[in-house]
Amino acid sequence: MTKEIKRILLVEDTPYEMERAENLLKSKGLEVITAERYNRGSSILSKYKAMGKQEDFPEEEKIDGVLTDLFLENGIPYGMVLALAAKEMGLPSVICTDSYHHDNDATEVMSRIAGVTKIPYIESNPKSRKKDWDKAYEELEKLLE
Repeated sequence: MTKEIKRILLVEDTPYEMERAENLLKSKGLEVITAERYNRGSSILSKYKAMGKQEDFPEEEKIDGVLTDLFLENGIPYGMVLALAAKEMGLPSVICTDSYHHDNDATEVMSRIAGVTKIPYIESNPKSRKKDWDKAYEELEKLLE
């Protein structure tokens, strides 16, 4: 019996961070579909939703989970919108951000929404300001089991 390869939608608007996250996911044996903008990520999820049950999808169209940045395009927290849409469709999702909840009111609100909706929300270390893709992957892996 062959092990099923999981396919992850990765949404990140910063090329350096996209590369870091994509390399990590691939090193863990995952297939990665990338979206550099909210509209692309939303389009992929909309197509997924319109197709109905996952078992009816062509194999190359299936998505097993979503990993997204929080602030996409002009500092708008579109990542939360994507994570909530994925959750509504039964897809595990994790938000990874280089923000810290004490930075500003918007980040504080997003942190609270993530807590209420039970969407894993991975913040950066306030000193390093680097996204913790390793921790985000660990959270996603738990949800994929």
